[in-house]
Amino acid sequence: MFFLVIHGQDPCSSHQQINDATRSVNYTLGSQESEQCDRLIIENWYRFQNDSNIPIECPPLLRCSSTGPIWINGRLPVANNEVTLTVCQAGFVGCCEFNWQIRVRHCGSFNVFRLIPTPACPGRYCIAETPAACQTGWWSETGFEPCKRQTHHILVEESLEEAYAMKEVTFS
Repeated sequence: MFFLVIHGQDPCSSHQQINDATRSVNYTLGSQESEQCDRLIIENWYRFQNDSNIPIECPPLLRCSSTGPIWINGRLPVANNEVTLTVCQAGFVGCCEFNWQIRVRHCGSFNVFRLIPTPACPGRYCIAETPAACQTGWWSETGFEPCKRQTHHILVEESLEEAYAMKEVTFS
C-alpha cells in the first residue's frame, strides 16, 4: 500500500511580492488621497519590499495610507520557524480595536506573512521598513539610520609659551 503525501509549496520560495511605499509607517495619508484598505486582499503568503516586516508597535493614525493601520502584537519568528501571531488594527479609540490571527514564517534573511482580508475598511497591513546602514563618515549607536556626521576629536599642544595648554579641535 502506498500513501501519497502532498506538501504545500514552501512559502519562503513561493509567495507574492508587495511593493508599495504607501504601506510604510513613515507614509502619512494626505488630505487629498484616497484611503487604502486590505478587505479584498487574497489570502496568500506575501513578502514585502526591501524585506520589510509588519511593525511590532502600534503606528500612529493616518499612516500606511489608512486610518486603520495594522501591526503585529507580538514577536516575529526566528531560526526558520513559523508562528501564528495576533495582528491589531489601530483606530481612533485605541491601538487594538480589532484583532485576528495571521501566520508568519522566518526564511533566513526575511519573513513572509500569510495575510488574510481585513474584517472591514479601514484596515491596511503596514510595513516597518528596515533602516538603512550609515554611510562612510556617518555613525549612530546602532550603525543604522538616523545617522550623524562622524567627527574626530584630537588634542593639540598650542605652543611652549602656553606650557602644555591643551585645546580640543574638531574635524568634520
